[in-house]
Amino acid sequence: MGVFSCSTEITSSIPAAKAFEAIVNAKNLIPRVLLPVVKSAEFIEDINSTEGNRYRTVKQKVEILDNENFTYYHAIIEGDALGTTLEHISFEVKITALPDGGSVCRNMSTYSRMTRTSPRRKKGP
Repeated sequence: MGVFSCSTEITSSIPAAKAFEAIVNAKNLIPRVLLPVVKSAEFIEDINSTEGNRYRTVKQKVEILDNENFTYYHAIIEGDALGTTLEHISFEVKITALPDGGSVCRNMSTYSRMTRTSPRRKKGP
């Protein structure tokens, strides 16, 4: 399995708690904002499934939600967004408070490729 990772770091004047709240609540906001694009979205336990135009289905699993340390980790575990070569895509967000009241948001995205011997096959026609 091959792995590709990329990271970003954004410094903001927004307090860490408020920035973290916005990121965690994005799962509720994004389906409303993307109404013309997203057909449906539902949150079931720790798995979030979305149906839309570009990718027919996407299932996301929340692995870590730590409100005290402002850490949020979730992964795309199923769906068209993975194509035929990706096993999963994971996203880790960590927000750190700054002394001036702002925050730093660090985001790591990791794309894990399936082994060559087990490509994902598309279902249906």
